[in-house]
Amino acid sequence: MSELQVGEATERQVIEAVLRDNRCYYGLGLGKRHFEDAKHRRVWEVIESMSGRGLTVTLSTLAGELTDMASHVAGYQPVTASNVEYYAGQLRERARKAELVALLKDALARSQTMDSAAIIDYATTELLRVNNETRDGLRRVSEFTVATLDRMEAARKRGGKLPGVGSGFRRFDLQTGGFRAAELCILAARTSIGKTAFALNMAEAMSHEHEVAFFSCEMSRTEIMDRLVSSVSGITHQRIRRGQLDTGTDFTRVSDALSRIHDSKLWLCDTPNIRLEDLRNQARMFRAMGGEVVIIDYLTLVKYGTDTRMMRAEREGAKSAELKALARELEVPVIALSQLNREGEGQRPSLAQLRQSGEIEENADMILLLHRERGESETDCIIAKHRNGPEGVVHMHFNAEMLRFAEVDE
Repeated sequence: MSELQVGEATERQVIEAVLRDNRCYYGLGLGKRHFEDAKHRRVWEVIESMSGRGLTVTLSTLAGELTDMASHVAGYQPVTASNVEYYAGQLRERARKAELVALLKDALARSQTMDSAAIIDYATTELLRVNNETRDGLRRVSEFTVATLDRMEAARKRGGKLPGVGSGFRRFDLQTGGFRAAELCILAARTSIGKTAFALNMAEAMSHEHEVAFFSCEMSRTEIMDRLVSSVSGITHQRIRRGQLDTGTDFTRVSDALSRIHDSKLWLCDTPNIRLEDLRNQARMFRAMGGEVVIIDYLTLVKYGTDTRMMRAEREGAKSAELKALARELEVPVIALSQLNREGEGQRPSLAQLRQSGEIEENADMILLLHRERGESETDCIIAKHRNGPEGVVHMHFNAEMLRFAEVDE
């Protein structure tokens, strides 16, 4: 049989199943776009209308709605509703393939007026939308019980290990449970507190067990590598930058540090002012290669949109919403650094300083605020928001010479 004949027969079988048992209609997820045969499509439209009005759909009531198609309706034989999910699945798959073909044609047409990055972003987003349509929507919770039990069993077998990706800071991880998949964490502080150093410390610690992508929008790869070598080797950052290294001990420590960094699973992108669509596409490719954590330094420097009339707060809020969506899409933790405004400078920071940056507070699952008094080394990592756990404070010491944070022994 040809594909068209198989399709027509499948459409008929689905309609006959619904006529046999109206209840199965609601779980099929079908619309008129899934029916290619004009007559079956019209019949399905009427079935949708009658079901929406709460009417029982039988051969006789359907014929009463389609008086000009009485002979066609009479040809249906509603004998059984078995295997209707299988047949409906065939129709959904056919429609999905047709949508993919249309999408590819549309992307080709857009190539005449759009640059390659915009086309890739559009096509990738639409492909994922088509893919996710098969998973999303209203579903019975009974579908999730087995997966929930498996997840809880896996947690039990971890024997108390973190549910998320560890930061490298023991007390912080005990309080937060680590950084969890599909969650957005905002790490915020005022200037010169050490946001990048803190993020790099975590990235380096994570990368010995997990694939970590670090997007540096401000510093070059040379600056990032110098900072990593300093924090890992214990040689001051200024000495490394100026080349003030002893030929013996210092170079041994640098060599050991570089060997540790080389063996890590840390990835680096230092594209300045990267566009959000480019960052998103690179993150998607990273995830396809097994990526597990995405860190962005920092939010303000990620370019977003072309509307110059958009207020900064609105733009930052929109970017945070996009990053939250990316975390859910990729099912990885996304950690984005952000600048606190200068209001109340010198005082202990609070979410109030972040609220003026659009919807960041609303979109984030966890918000960390770093605070240190001027001239001091003792730093508080304030867990100001934690959607899935307690808030609190973790006390740390910051070694500014080696750009290294360490938890304070208590």
